[in-house]
Amino acid sequence: AYVPQDPVVFNDTVKNNVCMGLPYDGAWFQRCCSACALDHDLAGFVDGADTLIGTRGVNISGGQQSRICLARAVYSRADTYLLDDPLAKLDVRVTGEVVEKGIFGILDGKTRVLVTNSAAVVARCDRVISVGDMHATLADGTGAVLPAAADTQPPPEDPPAQQPPDDDEDPLAAFAGQGSGGGVSFVFFMDHLAKGLGSWPKLLMYFFIVLLEAAAIEAAVYVLVLWADDPNEEDFSNAEYAGLYGAGVAAEFIIAQVKYIAVAFWCQWAWDKLQSELLQSVLGSSLMWLQGVATGKILHLFSGSLNQIQERVCTCSELFVLQCCFVFIISGIVTSGFPPFAGFLVVLAGVAYHLLGRQDSTAHRRDEAALQRASVHHFAEMLGGLVVVRAFEAGRPWFQDRFDDMLEGRAAALGVCRAQDQAS
Repeated sequence: AYVPQDPVVFNDTVKNNVCMGLPYDGAWFQRCCSACALDHDLAGFVDGADTLIGTRGVNISGGQQSRICLARAVYSRADTYLLDDPLAKLDVRVTGEVVEKGIFGILDGKTRVLVTNSAAVVARCDRVISVGDMHATLADGTGAVLPAAADTQPPPEDPPAQQPPDDDEDPLAAFAGQGSGGGVSFVFFMDHLAKGLGSWPKLLMYFFIVLLEAAAIEAAVYVLVLWADDPNEEDFSNAEYAGLYGAGVAAEFIIAQVKYIAVAFWCQWAWDKLQSELLQSVLGSSLMWLQGVATGKILHLFSGSLNQIQERVCTCSELFVLQCCFVFIISGIVTSGFPPFAGFLVVLAGVAYHLLGRQDSTAHRRDEAALQRASVHHFAEMLGGLVVVRAFEAGRPWFQDRFDDMLEGRAAALGVCRAQDQAS
């Protein structure tokens, strides 16, 4: 088992951090926590051993992180323990308790390789290697060989736990959208659609271009209807009808090409602008915030949310606006000839709104985004603690199972979202 000098804890419960993939044994778990002076901390936690540790251990102190790492090593029941200065972040009282109950208590009889600068602990060791001045000295653990290793300063105080950043101070709040529950308002939707194209004037111009495109298509269809109702060429000749229809098709083609070119430039400009704003916001944030925010959340915004602008804003917004224009034009034509049709449209719109499951779709999309952030963060966290993952053989399946569950959950949520998109 291995305890690193810089504690490695994972975004999971205290119990899972200690067990590290091994089966949970309640009695042995309590013994390990007591030997590492964690029992008082667990009693003070709201959920006890089921308390969730924040990203990079932001909601617990450095001393608690060190003792959790030590308890993880003790719980593994290994034969050899590599302890890289596990007492560095502990105060005097806790250090004495951990030394007596843990290192020279519950681990008595085990092989322990301990890195420390505490003369009191070194004096109790069987073999001592003093490293310094480009050479190493091997001696019995009498303490006489290490006069320079005596503590000249008291151990540092156990630093207080940091609190996660408030949402009001979150520089990603403007990019992450609204809260985690409920649907989005129409104003919120239109504002983000405008950001996807660059600005409100560009969005209005885009609406106007699509409206012209829809009008050109409907005009061409209307010419065909008139042409079919005038087989004797009473109003116009066949050549004139063909010319009018061709003009409508040509107008629609030209407008569509202008629209595609404009949207391509607008979306690229908007993507560059949002990426620059997001990067400046992250780089200008405080270290406290960076320590408290999951890495997966930041990476997801750069690789996921911004990527949606290039992949989905163009196509989805075009279909949405084009269909709305068709509906408005056709509904206006029908309603002008048959006014009661307006009431039927209102009822039809209400039924369609509920059948499409707007709230459910929003919830599934947020679940998919949350699982993607969690999977990216879990992978980054595993890379950061890779030395610990390699040291504990039982922890590898635990990480793999967590990662598989996240991927399966995201795939399920993504499948539901795509099915609802196709149904709508």
